[in-house]
Amino acid sequence: MKYFDKDFLSGELSDEEYENRIQNYNMYIDEVLKKSNFKIRLFIKNISLHDATILEVNTCNNKLNCRILAGDNQTGRVLLVFSFFDYKYDNIVQKMLPFKIAYYELCFTNEYCLSFISDDFNEIKINFSDISIFIE
Repeated sequence: MKYFDKDFLSGELSDEEYENRIQNYNMYIDEVLKKSNFKIRLFIKNISLHDATILEVNTCNNKLNCRILAGDNQTGRVLLVFSFFDYKYDNIVQKMLPFKIAYYELCFTNEYCLSFISDDFNEIKINFSDISIFIE
């Protein structure tokens, strides 16, 4: 992860660097969203996966499906199913479930990449071409 890495999570950064990373990511994601389809923009602008939990990962019909419990005690919790199309990911994910997301970031070069980091600094990366999200 480029912005929300181990140093960011562990408090190793100065207050200024911490704020700079957030600001730099927000500027970067604004540029990515200009090139993104409606579903990606909707996800990034309206769904927070901060402190969410990946409960299950499976593949079906050339999609990677992730069941994720999102939200918190104040806003309420919701079970979401993310389907990633044309995906690539590390199968080690299965061994880390449930995976508590501390931070996540979206990036785009030739394809989208969604990276997650947990409180204990484990990382998951999913590359994909498109996404769909359903409330379960």
